Amino acid sequence: MPRPPLTTGRPARDGGFLTWAGAGTKALRQQRDRLPGAVRHRLGRQLDALTAPDLASRVDELTRHHQVADQLQQATEENAALRARATSLEQVLAAAGTSLRRVIRTEDTAR
Repeated sequence: MPRPPLTTGRPARDGGFLTWAGAGTKALRQQRDRLPGAVRHRLGRQLDALTAPDLASRVDELTRHHQVADQLQQATEENAALRARATSLEQVLAAAGTSLRRVIRTEDTAR
C-alpha cells in the first residue's frame, strides 16, 4: 500500500505565523506613528518645566517696566501742564508788576 505524502503542517503554521507577524507589524507601525507626537509632547513639557520660572520672572520684569513707563509718561504730562501753568502765572505776575508800577507812577505824579 502506498504511503500518503507526509505533511508537515507548514501551511497552517505559516498562515498563523503570517497573521501573528502582520499583527506585530501593525502594532509596530502604530507605535512608530505615535512616537513623534509623544516625543514632542514630552519635550514640550520638559521645556515648559525648564523655562516656566524664567518666563514668570520675565513677565514680572516686563510688567514693572510697563508700570515705570506709564509713570514716566504721566509725570511727563504733569510736568508739561505745570510748566504751562508756571508760564501763565509768570505772565500774570509780569502784568501785575507792570500795572503796579503804572499805579505808583500815577500816584507819584498826582502829588
